[in-house]
Amino acid sequence: MKLAVGKRITQNTEWRALLHFCHIALHAKDFDQPCDFDIDTIDWLKFERFTTYHSVRPLVFQGMYLWNDRRKIPQKFFNKFETLGRRQSYVNMDHAREMVQLIGLISKKGLEVIPYKGVILARQAYGDIGLREMSDVDLLMKLEDFSTIRDVLLKRGYVASKDIPEHFEEKFFKQNFEYNFDLYEAGKRKYHVEPHWKIGFKRWQTDLDYLDIFPFTRKQDFFGTSINMLTPEGLLLTTSLHHGGEDRWNRLKYICDIAAILLRFNDKIDWQFLLIESEKLKVRNIVLLGVSLAHELFEIEIPQQSKRVIQNRTIQKHTRQVIKQLWVGEHSANVNTYFKDIRFHFTLRQFLSTRLKVLYYHITQVFVPTVYDINEESNKGKKYWWLFLTKPFRIWRTHVKINKFSK
Repeated sequence: MKLAVGKRITQNTEWRALLHFCHIALHAKDFDQPCDFDIDTIDWLKFERFTTYHSVRPLVFQGMYLWNDRRKIPQKFFNKFETLGRRQSYVNMDHAREMVQLIGLISKKGLEVIPYKGVILARQAYGDIGLREMSDVDLLMKLEDFSTIRDVLLKRGYVASKDIPEHFEEKFFKQNFEYNFDLYEAGKRKYHVEPHWKIGFKRWQTDLDYLDIFPFTRKQDFFGTSINMLTPEGLLLTTSLHHGGEDRWNRLKYICDIAAILLRFNDKIDWQFLLIESEKLKVRNIVLLGVSLAHELFEIEIPQQSKRVIQNRTIQKHTRQVIKQLWVGEHSANVNTYFKDIRFHFTLRQFLSTRLKVLYYHITQVFVPTVYDINEESNKGKKYWWLFLTKPFRIWRTHVKINKFSK
């Protein structure tokens, strides 16, 4: 197996082993070419941490199980990954049942939603609901349907994840793209449900809504319930927008998702339609970057037309940067991440208008108070205009200053 970009950036044994097992699992078979790492030199504790960080433990176990030389894997770690895989299968099946019930309850109110990511992605792309790590239910809805959907969740025993003051709700809906709810059992969170009215923030320019995505769906049976199931093009589009918008492809799990979609639906994807529509929506390069990463890391075959498009200099530059980021394992929320978000979307996006919006909405966020500002104990009772004027100083105090003096 030739992992050109990944291998060129790093010689880390654990990283190469991780790619090796994911490759086997995704292709559902071992391959003839010998692995490019020495199994005897693997630090298995480090490998376990790496696998946990990248959220691919069930997939890695599947790769281990299918590997012709699996007897070389220490039994202790093989058994541990097997246990984790079985546990994830149970969690995913449980979440699938809950999702179906929620959709049924929402449907009884005369409303429709589009489920995406989570168990839908596991079932459609991997063909096995247990092969993908997940812990929540994502439902794309129309914003005007939120109050009814919230009532459905509250009556079922869910509680809001954040305290959103009633007077701030209108601003919250404009600033954000999801309103999350949790269901607890015996003091532990059992389900986490994320009703979305947009795919992502405006500042990432991935703020597509229900009406944008609905043309990429068709009615299909899922565990005995008719739901708005994403088409292969819709699956690739929504998965790319989440993984490449919010998370900048910072976990191997996200690349595996794209690889799984391409392997399962490559001959069914209408590439011309996808490229045209994603360009209309001004998100084409986010989709192409995901395809490029899957092609480079897992040797996913794509049509010649699409292969030519991903050879674009911008796409290739970001492909190299993301793969390096994956190996380093960078995932932190601080002021540096904020600037990296700006740079990532500004340099990746195709249209100047999109780039300018990325800058504009990131800059305005520095000044506009959010729910975190409203709920901060020291800000209770403060006027909105005061929070607006003082926000840059709070950011300096809590992010920039702390990062500066903690080095």
